Amino acid sequence: RRANRRAADASHTMAPTWTPEQQQQWEHATVGPDGLARLDAIVGTFYTGSQAEMAQADTALTPYRALAEAWVLLEQAVVRPLSTPTILWCAAHASTVVRRRWRRLAEAERAACRETVVALVLRLGHAAVASPSPEATLQAEKVYGVLGQLLRAAWPDGWPGFVPELLGGALPPPVALRILGLLADEALPPRGAAATPRAERARACLAAQASPILQACAEPL
Repeated sequence: RRANRRAADASHTMAPTWTPEQQQQWEHATVGPDGLARLDAIVGTFYTGSQAEMAQADTALTPYRALAEAWVLLEQAVVRPLSTPTILWCAAHASTVVRRRWRRLAEAERAACRETVVALVLRLGHAAVASPSPEATLQAEKVYGVLGQLLRAAWPDGWPGFVPELLGGALPPPVALRILGLLADEALPPRGAAATPRAERARACLAAQASPILQACAEPL
């Protein structure tokens, strides 16, 4: 929980507007090996540094917050891999980008984001099942959170193929149950609450594409 709070604190400030040239320079500097190693060191400061050092680290995160494709940074943090605190920061930042910038993203960027996040959910979900550990579970849960934010932004209207894609994958039961929980959050209103129009569309999508999943979502997980 402490790691989640610190990752969220470190990622809350949005970056300023950059010119295309500045954006390209920052992206080249941040997504290469040196930039990733620098990010790992910066995030580590929030766990070991003084207040003054943490303030400097927060400023040093500006170019990483300026990345237009935060999901690419998250993917690289997972694949390299960087430290768990850095992966948590990248996931928190990706969630923020999806929540605040989704409507401004081009369709190609949205498609890349969806593909990347689903791949990371499968990768980290499988890892948490195959080699369970507190860190593996924490990483997987944080990426599930990015998927949840993505479902709120894009599903079902902008992502009608999500459920067929889900059914087409070989999911370990714990991963499948976690994703069912995310779908239930979107399709089923809390007990005693009226369904929103969006929840009705999500429920209709599930009923049309996979009624057993809708029935499973209605059951307590």
